[in-house]
Amino acid sequence: MIVKLTSPEAAKRLIQRSIIAQSIHELWGSGATLDDLKASVTETSAEVWPDYKTKSFKFVFDSYQGSRSSANRLAVINSLRYLPFHGPIVMNCPDEIFTIFELWPFNSVPL
Repeated sequence: MIVKLTSPEAAKRLIQRSIIAQSIHELWGSGATLDDLKASVTETSAEVWPDYKTKSFKFVFDSYQGSRSSANRLAVINSLRYLPFHGPIVMNCPDEIFTIFELWPFNSVPL
């Protein structure tokens, strides 16, 4: 579900009061294709990129009704190299986790 909240503090209060929610994320962009996603991310979030320039990070996928192979996930992550993140990639307890949400058509064949 996408909701508009006034601040990160409002998001923290919301998730603390939730019984069913597993996580809450800041939406940086969306798109039907990878190119659409990249354009949307650039348009909506470029002003916050400097805040993440030197922080450790990793990318994860959250897919519904389908999945990608490891090689294909890596290709998607590599296509995001335009993001000016220079911090280390840390798979265990990074400063930031960037999630790529994917909605697959029903009965999709994994890539």
